[in-house]
Amino acid sequence: MERRLLFMAIFDLDAYLVALAKKYYPDIFSQFISRVDTSFLAVKNAESYGFEIKNSKPQGTMFIGESVLKNDTNETQTIHSDSFTKTITDSVTLSVTTGITTGIDISIGGKIFGMGVETSMSFEVSTSTTNEQTSEESVAYTVPSQPVVVPAKKTYYVHTSLQRSQLEGSIRLRADLSGPFSVYMKMNGTEMPLGSHSLYDFIKEHQSLHPLPSGISLNHNNKSVHFEGIAEYIFGTGTKFYVTITDTPSSQGTQEHKAYDAKTGLGTYEIDLDGKKLGFALNDLKDKLEPEAFEKLKELQNEIV
Repeated sequence: MERRLLFMAIFDLDAYLVALAKKYYPDIFSQFISRVDTSFLAVKNAESYGFEIKNSKPQGTMFIGESVLKNDTNETQTIHSDSFTKTITDSVTLSVTTGITTGIDISIGGKIFGMGVETSMSFEVSTSTTNEQTSEESVAYTVPSQPVVVPAKKTYYVHTSLQRSQLEGSIRLRADLSGPFSVYMKMNGTEMPLGSHSLYDFIKEHQSLHPLPSGISLNHNNKSVHFEGIAEYIFGTGTKFYVTITDTPSSQGTQEHKAYDAKTGLGTYEIDLDGKKLGFALNDLKDKLEPEAFEKLKELQNEIV
């Protein structure tokens, strides 16, 4: 996966506590300190926030469906195309750039959003590794029915496709850690406990001996150690639909996107994933259409705009 060069750092809480304990305990003991046990710590308020999209790279289009609209009458008719639904696998890959590791696993869940809630995707990421962590989810993409004005004795074809994009961005992570931890020392091959401490109290009282790094602080409100981290993500998802109206049949998946011509009703326009047209103002067509045709479209305004 192509990614910008980033500084990735995982704060080792256990290593920090060992270093702090060696400065706190007398030399007669500190020289023998071997490890700490943080497996009894509790994780609270673990959550993601601050979702941000930084870049969007188009990845091509995917055919969704095509309707054939045939008007055998002697009058212009408004015919609705079919609605099409296609289930596609979206994926999100996260890399923690600022994390934390300790004796317990700290997993933080949340949602990554695409171009709206229609393409939100759940994730869960471990803060203890910078390795890529990938989640996949099946997403049903639905192109709603489109009203199309078809001239007398004409057949129009409504071709629909989904724009796939690679979204890149970041999301912030945070959690609070609290509870007891134990310090162990090893002498003559024998390991024994040296002391047990409250994580919050021990760091609060002695952090001047070994300051906390950026992103780690004390939460005095709930007497915990507060972690702030960042994960970078790459999200492969759908971002918009293309609707192409032509008077000739297409080959599935291969349709040239010509600008929509309001006078002929042919060409391509875009709709958002919630079914609303993008950049389409009905009044902009008034000077380009015959009055009768414009009035027909006004009647369909709620469906078109």
